[in-house]
Amino acid sequence: MTLADRLGRRILLLRHELGLSQAELARRAGMKATEISRYETGATLPTLPTVARLADALQVELAELVVFNQRTPLTMRMRALLDRLRDEPVELQIAVIEELNAILDRPG
Repeated sequence: MTLADRLGRRILLLRHELGLSQAELARRAGMKATEISRYETGATLPTLPTVARLADALQVELAELVVFNQRTPLTMRMRALLDRLRDEPVELQIAVIEELNAILDRPG
């Protein structure tokens, strides 16, 4: 898989997480929907300034868009939940972490 393919998949995934059409993402990034299509399919590798505009339009840090060594992308929902959890008392944070660990440690 080429760099253009990997970046295109990431753009597509983040766009879908936000529920945006290609046209809406293009509008937010100040470009054409056909450009978004070419980036998402890996047909064209965007320049760094274009990637920065796309990151802004997708409401993510530039690194989240271009770092591919993550096992799974951090979704918008997960980020929102983590932000909410940070505002809760430490006892609740610990309880949530322990519950998540118990769920993830279950066989199957």
